[in-house]
Amino acid sequence: MKELLAIFIGLTLSLFLFGWIYAGAKRAKGQPILEYAPRPPVPWGLIHLFVFGFLMIGIQSFLASYWGVDLKSEDADVLGASQENMLFASGASRLLTVPIIFGAIMLMSRGTLTDLGIVPRKIHRDVLVGVSAFAMIAPIVFGLQLLLTKFFKSQHPLIEWLTERPTMFFLYMVAFSAVVVAPIAEEVLFRLLLQGWFEKIALRKFSGRELVFGQSEVGLNDFSAPLTEPKKDSADGKDGPNATHGKE
Repeated sequence: MKELLAIFIGLTLSLFLFGWIYAGAKRAKGQPILEYAPRPPVPWGLIHLFVFGFLMIGIQSFLASYWGVDLKSEDADVLGASQENMLFASGASRLLTVPIIFGAIMLMSRGTLTDLGIVPRKIHRDVLVGVSAFAMIAPIVFGLQLLLTKFFKSQHPLIEWLTERPTMFFLYMVAFSAVVVAPIAEEVLFRLLLQGWFEKIALRKFSGRELVFGQSEVGLNDFSAPLTEPKKDSADGKDGPNATHGKE
């Protein structure tokens, strides 16, 4: 296990150095690190965000009730088991909600895979960008965390629960929740759904009704429609789509 961890750290640090050298070289030439790719306006509205939020909360509440979660119990064994069940219920509800959200978006607002950020022909590039971004940022983030924990005591609920119940099963549950569930849920709920809706507001091309209820008529194929202005004919009638040339 230690050997695998050492290899992982070594590869990450190597990519960290290479990534920043490459990014610095690109910027020195006046080139962007990544080419800008405009995002099509998302088809969902505010009401969809509320539905998805209540759906996730509802699934989590159902699972917590089903497994008998009691976080106020004074019994140490009952409290420990409740913490494990609550952690599992939270992670399971998020993972179950994600495919339901994807299906609901495609059915309710006629969304496409591209609207969800999934472009099959670009998956390999997206994976490469993701791995590179992780390697460039992770050492900085972990270094800051290591430094700050020397001066400030961590008060994260997961860390407190793990300190109170240092079992291997609970450790695996915490790792699964923090490493797998949290990133997926954060990317889908915030960066995909919420940020996509805010970007839609920023375009200032949609009515209040469309922002609330979404619009099914705008998809990837109509991306240019809300972002481009129609050409206007010039005063002399020689320019523009309605201009005529030569004698009738």
